[in-house]
Amino acid sequence: MGKSSYGQRVDIWSVGATVLEMLTGRPPFHHLSPMAALLLVGTTPDVMPELPEGISREARHFLVSCFQ
Repeated sequence: MGKSSYGQRVDIWSVGATVLEMLTGRPPFHHLSPMAALLLVGTTPDVMPELPEGISREARHFLVSCFQ
């Protein structure tokens, strides 16, 4: 199998995105088209989706850590 063009950072970001979708019922950047969201995430290093109100401090810390 060849070397992939992405690493663990992408996997960790994806875990955060999955948890965020489980909390909100919507994917990160749901207000954008799927291609626009993909472009935003792939080209903007410090982009982070909006986090829901009312989540615990620990959940917020976990998500922020995933989206770094």
